[in-house]
Amino acid sequence: ANAAFFSLIAARSISSGKSALTNLKTRREDDEKRLLEISERIEELGGSLISINEEYDRLEKRKVESEKRYSELRLFRNDKEKELQNLREELVELTRKESSLTLDKDEASMIMSNIIERLSEEYFISAEEIPSADSDDETDFDPENEKLILADLRKKIHTIGDINLAAEADYNEEKKRLDYLDNERRDLIDARDALMNTILKINQIAEARFLNTFEQIRLNFQKTFTDFFDGGICDLEMTEGEDPLEAGILITARPPGKNIRSINLLSSGERALTAISLLFAIYMVKPSPFCILDEVDAPLDDANIDRFLHVITEFSRKIQFIIVTHNKKTMAQANNLYGITMEEPGLSGLVSVRLSEVDSYSAEMPASFWLLPTKKSRRECLFSVFFIVN
Repeated sequence: ANAAFFSLIAARSISSGKSALTNLKTRREDDEKRLLEISERIEELGGSLISINEEYDRLEKRKVESEKRYSELRLFRNDKEKELQNLREELVELTRKESSLTLDKDEASMIMSNIIERLSEEYFISAEEIPSADSDDETDFDPENEKLILADLRKKIHTIGDINLAAEADYNEEKKRLDYLDNERRDLIDARDALMNTILKINQIAEARFLNTFEQIRLNFQKTFTDFFDGGICDLEMTEGEDPLEAGILITARPPGKNIRSINLLSSGERALTAISLLFAIYMVKPSPFCILDEVDAPLDDANIDRFLHVITEFSRKIQFIIVTHNKKTMAQANNLYGITMEEPGLSGLVSVRLSEVDSYSAEMPASFWLLPTKKSRRECLFSVFFIVN
């Protein structure tokens, strides 16, 4: 029984092995076919690669030829541009000569007209009697006749009378007057030219200083804007295509977390804080020992008030501030309070409190006050308060 059992198991194993062997042969044949296809594909791709390399070489040659052609065309263009420039200069020179000749012609015509008028007035010779300068026909010219004409003219001159001996003096006086007027005219022209040159230099200097100052204000504005808003992007731009001294200025501001480009789209508090940033940026270009701010914190909310006071604290280390405000938070940052009360109509009194010497004070009264920095203080913010009790 055991022999039959093991025979059955062996028969099954042999059958299973044959089946596996058949499968392996089948897979081998499939793999050989696949390998043959891959080899054919490799050969096909190799042929394509050769074609691609040949095409690449051909395109590379065309590129070199195109670059060479481009260089030749650039040289040709440069030569033509030089030739065109020479022709333009020649045209300008010819135009100038034409203008000069036109002026000379006009001047000659004027001189000729003056001569004809003088001959007509002094010698009674009409324009028709004067021979033309471009006439080649001299058959009508009769010397004897001309002598007769000259004798007649001399006779007429003799009948005129005595010569005016004061003519030379009159001429010298008129010439002196003419020379004086010519000098005056020349001085006026020189003064005009000098004035125009001075105006040009002033405009150039003013434009250079304006652009330099504008760039400093722009950089300062970007810094103060970041300080006031704890981040954000801002910029100052001049309108293009205009004189910098007369151009408009565009203010762009984008507080953190907002995608706003124009300042007109900001809230009133943000616009006020942006304006304060710009004022500080302008002030930083040429600071002074004192700075007066009149209710600049009125449109600000509590968060913006804190930012404003933080910046004021930093600046008050070097600058003394005078601030008019209604905000109690701003009052709380001061060291000294100086107030004017009016207990009776028309009678004012002075009240002062040095906050650095007391522990606390009441800021609940309505007030308008001035903030003035002190030199030394135990508090972090170095300025005092002057208020008016309503």
